[in-house]
Amino acid sequence: MNTIKKQMKLILNRMKKDIKNFYPIILALIFYWIVTQIMFQTFCFFRIALGIPCAGCGMTRAVIYLITGDIKNAMQLNPAAPFWVAFLICFFWKHYIVGDEKKSIIIIWLIITCIITYVIYLCRIFTNTLCGI
Repeated sequence: MNTIKKQMKLILNRMKKDIKNFYPIILALIFYWIVTQIMFQTFCFFRIALGIPCAGCGMTRAVIYLITGDIKNAMQLNPAAPFWVAFLICFFWKHYIVGDEKKSIIIIWLIITCIITYVIYLCRIFTNTLCGI
């Protein structure tokens, strides 16, 4: 039991360290979110500036659908959501639980996930299946 307590304390300390290091960015994003919700009813800069959804539009709702088991709706909103869920699980596992400071595998996985997301986005644009976002 003592080992589990130590491990949890270590994980929480890693999280606190990241929040401390990135709090200005976190605050800026919160401020941006509030302002864009009030003015434009959307968070997406791409949609605000160009009027069309970006590759990440619908991602939050798609991830929520995935977590709750509604795979059909998740895939309709954003088919890249499972790749991002897998990336986030890998990131949290390596960074917080294992405590691995080497970021090379995470960066590679992030790049691959971004490429997959962009390819899916292009396919959806050219097949006109971006509706519902």
